[in-house]
Amino acid sequence: MSEELEIQRWDESEPPNRKKMREELLDEGFHGIHTFRDAPGTTYAEHQHDYIEVRWVLKGELIFGVGGKEYHLKPGDRIDMPAHLLHDAKVDPSKGAAYVCASK
Repeated sequence: MSEELEIQRWDESEPPNRKKMREELLDEGFHGIHTFRDAPGTTYAEHQHDYIEVRWVLKGELIFGVGGKEYHLKPGDRIDMPAHLLHDAKVDPSKGAAYVCASK
């Protein structure tokens, strides 16, 4: 894992699969793996974590703000954020979102 923000775009023909995501994250050494569902328009103010954080979208859309840039994630897209990276997050106001999160 690098010290930079990483975005992996979904390029598979199959829809995202929570079980496969969980297995891959476990293989990569992540823990605290949970699935969350946020209502449309949910926001998270700027914050940081003391650990590497992953968000992997199952349904809907998430928007992460980092350093003045916005990163839009759609189903299957994954964001890996290094520890101590200041970021905020928003859930698409019309779609809501379901996503897998993990840390290490």
